[in-house]
Amino acid sequence: MTSDTPGPEEPRPRDPEPASPDPGAVTAPYTPSGGFASTTPGAAPPPPAEPTAPPAPTGGGLPPGVGWAPTVPVVQEVAPGLTFSSTSARFVAWIVDLIFLGIVFVIIATLLEAAGIRTTPTAPLGPPGTPGYWNAFSRADPLGSLLTVALSAVYFIGSWTGGRRGTPGQRLLSIQVGNAFDGRPLTMDQAIRRWLGLGEVITLLGVLPALAGLGGLLLFVWSILLLITTATSPTKQGLHDRLANSAVVRPISAGNGWVIACLIIVLALVLIPLLAIIALIFLGGQVSTILSTVGESV
Repeated sequence: MTSDTPGPEEPRPRDPEPASPDPGAVTAPYTPSGGFASTTPGAAPPPPAEPTAPPAPTGGGLPPGVGWAPTVPVVQEVAPGLTFSSTSARFVAWIVDLIFLGIVFVIIATLLEAAGIRTTPTAPLGPPGTPGYWNAFSRADPLGSLLTVALSAVYFIGSWTGGRRGTPGQRLLSIQVGNAFDGRPLTMDQAIRRWLGLGEVITLLGVLPALAGLGGLLLFVWSILLLITTATSPTKQGLHDRLANSAVVRPISAGNGWVIACLIIVLALVLIPLLAIIALIFLGGQVSTILSTVGESV
């Protein structure tokens, strides 16, 4: 009986090799992704790469591929609910304070003149455009200058001391003045230094005839300098604040409606007299001719 099983002397046929679509895939060494293949025989395969966290979204949580995002304003809080007051709000408060001081000055000057004491020069103005007209703005006014400086000192220093943290104009816009940066009320020394930093003392130059006109120009330039240094300071501290180590804050919830309305009123009050002065300068005597002609026609 014969067996179909091949004997040991018969070699076993080789299994057919599977066809490879890429001949190079058979001979090419294995290269792990992201690195080089090991050349050491029998070396252990590299450990699997640890999973990495997905990249953080950029652009404020925008979808991938979007690089622009709207700018979100950051409010720097000095204390809970308080931030440094804006320059525009402080400017409006200062204008309101000047209006209050002007009303008080007119009342006191009227009472003094009723008692026979004049606070302004009595020399008549020259015609518009003549040297005598401009001399009226450079004449010495000793009593008026002293009264202006005294009222300013009492008004501002008294409003910043004794636990009070603002002038009437500042309180109208919810502005507070305090020590930088713990918020304590200003001491008398700080209030005096801050008032001196406002430059009101320059008005005393009006006592001297030779310096009366220069005093008004210097006060205007100093006021512009205070405005610029306040606006450009990160903490909104002008030169007067740095001199007194003071800071000015305002509630974050305070709106700007009052500020915008007051700015419009201030601009109107400034532009109307300015246009009138320019008209007087360029028209001169023609104004009286026009008015007389209108009167005759009526």
